[in-house]
Amino acid sequence: LKVRKRLLKPLADFALSGLVCSNFVRLNSPPYLLELDLNDLINPSQSSVQIENARTVSLRLAKQRRGQVWGRLLTPGAPPPGVRPPPEIQKRREEAIKE
Repeated sequence: LKVRKRLLKPLADFALSGLVCSNFVRLNSPPYLLELDLNDLINPSQSSVQIENARTVSLRLAKQRRGQVWGRLLTPGAPPPGVRPPPEIQKRREEAIKE
């Protein structure tokens, strides 16, 4: 599973930090924040985040169950960017971070 995000400002201008959990990904490089509440589980140790060029971040997420087809990338109920997640999604994020 590969996800690409194109940025307006070159990444060379600021630092990128990230967190990849079993069902949640957070990349932060102010003023940008990318949070993905994934539809199913991934294997964080086999997943990676890469800066491909000055404006593109590439995520390679290894599905925990190989060969499984996800009907969608994000879990139902995942909030749009800039919107506070509902309590059940927030709880799911916190549990994933604790793992």
